Amino acid sequence: MSRPVSITLAVILQWIGAVYVLILGFDLLAAGVGMTRTGIAAELEATLVEQGITDLSGSIVVVSMILAGALMCAIALVRMVVSAYLWQGREWSRMLLTVLIALNVIGALAYLVQGEWLRAVGAFVIDALMLYLMFNTQSSDFIAQAGRARRAEAAA
Repeated sequence: MSRPVSITLAVILQWIGAVYVLILGFDLLAAGVGMTRTGIAAELEATLVEQGITDLSGSIVVVSMILAGALMCAIALVRMVVSAYLWQGREWSRMLLTVLIALNVIGALAYLVQGEWLRAVGAFVIDALMLYLMFNTQSSDFIAQAGRARRAEAAA
């Protein structure tokens, strides 16, 4: 069985999303490193104290930005690798991508809390589309057949 268009589209959407998250992750990393080098962390801490926030230091904010950026880059790279396995029809990759999409939905809920309705709706729609593309009948048949072919090849 040839790869259905739905799997191809799901993989392309995953890669586009991963590249977007990778860019955002690098942006956070660069901002955090830039804040460290320019001494903005100290200015940020002074501003926090002026606002009455004394239990949060500027360096913690900067380190959090760097860690968040690194985590975003790592997740993006995992999405790229796992999507390549979905391309091959691996069931485990579909399950792992489903977990990553669920995490993305949780992140999209933050957009709702922040009042960014358009971003939240966009994220929900794209995630629902990716789930549909990965779990429709053609995709499921392709993944099942690819799995049977791999098991038959291993048994031979």
